[in-house]
Amino acid sequence: MNTNSPIVAERMRAPLYKIELHTGGIFPSYNTDELEAEIEESFGRAMKWDAVLLIDECDTYLQKRTDSDSTRNRIVAGKC
Repeated sequence: MNTNSPIVAERMRAPLYKIELHTGGIFPSYNTDELEAEIEESFGRAMKWDAVLLIDECDTYLQKRTDSDSTRNRIVAGKC
């Protein structure tokens, strides 16, 4: 977990709401549409609770795909 997130939440006096996008997390086998819906729901919860939302492993989805990392490419493509 990013060590800055709890500090930010504490300074804001807000709860920290963490979700994990990697396989084995709370969205292990969703297709892309289901994953998108769950992420939107998580944003809604965080807004409702005035929470700091930590999306763990989001860098997996934000990095450019490469030929050398087929595992990450499958995760991003929703093929895991």
